[in-house]
Amino acid sequence: MKTINPAYQQAICKLVCEAPYPSLLSMQLTRLELSEAIVEIKETEKKHTQPYQVVHGGVIASLIDTATF
Repeated sequence: MKTINPAYQQAICKLVCEAPYPSLLSMQLTRLELSEAIVEIKETEKKHTQPYQVVHGGVIASLIDTATF
């Protein structure tokens, strides 16, 4: 089974977690494999919601976009 070089994994995780936009939304890349990336927001905050206190669709799209890049 192929695996990702651990140094590469660590560098990519750091790059994503320190990038301005993911940081603004409190996103974290918590898992990176050859066929999987998991990006999470551990706890939603007011900044993540639309006026009716539901998580904004743009936040969901940003999680998907970050995981797939």
